[in-house]
Amino acid sequence: MKEFEKLARIEPKAHLTEYFRAFAEYVYRNWYIQTIDSSFEIYETEFLLQTQSDIHNDPNIDDSINRRQLANWWITEGGINITFGCEDYAASIFIRSLKDRNTGEMIIGPQRCFNALFRNAGNVITPNPQPRFFKKDQPEEIELRNVPRAQLPAEERSSNRANRLKYLFRPYRFIRMDMDDFPEKYLAMLYTDKIAKLDIDLKLENKIYNKYLDSYDKGYYAIDLDVVWNVSSRSHRMAVLMGYLHRNQEADVV
Repeated sequence: MKEFEKLARIEPKAHLTEYFRAFAEYVYRNWYIQTIDSSFEIYETEFLLQTQSDIHNDPNIDDSINRRQLANWWITEGGINITFGCEDYAASIFIRSLKDRNTGEMIIGPQRCFNALFRNAGNVITPNPQPRFFKKDQPEEIELRNVPRAQLPAEERSSNRANRLKYLFRPYRFIRMDMDDFPEKYLAMLYTDKIAKLDIDLKLENKIYNKYLDSYDKGYYAIDLDVVWNVSSRSHRMAVLMGYLHRNQEADVV
């Protein structure tokens, strides 16, 4: 695990996309998860890090002492994390999708991933350290797309709204390119198209995606944030927010 430990130790910065991407590529290409009765490839994760200082004070991860440890499983209400924190910051990799290496079954969703990994956790008297990371015989060539994290809270009356908006569209979610269906796919494509400006093809319904494009433009050309909170659909409201923040807080969406 020495390589893992080395990559997990960083000097925190205001923007961590480049670091998270390098770490994600290393993990996806070199490691798989072994349980008592199966093994799994990682297909989708989110990276979270909150510093003790204000350098990267992301409100979407709690500053738990357990998340300030290295390479532990940490179970939250929403799913399962792999921690990589230290004294200076809480950090974890939140697992969103896996693929069973034995059956080929895709396991999509944090709670389903938790169930798959811990459905058979070993004997209660002489417990085995399951599940565990295992090194692949050879690194695999795996391409990743990075897009904003999914389903983060952003409410008009949030007490820390400004800080939540600052981290709302950071592209800290990493998805294998051979996975073409995942949560908030249309928002991910909107980010890829409008902000990352990458030509990545996803299977989309044009009528649906055009509504996202219209919502993005509505936010991009809005005078203030009031236009956002009047949009009833959460998905379209997020598209409006993306447009608004891209024009007014561009540094916070890259």
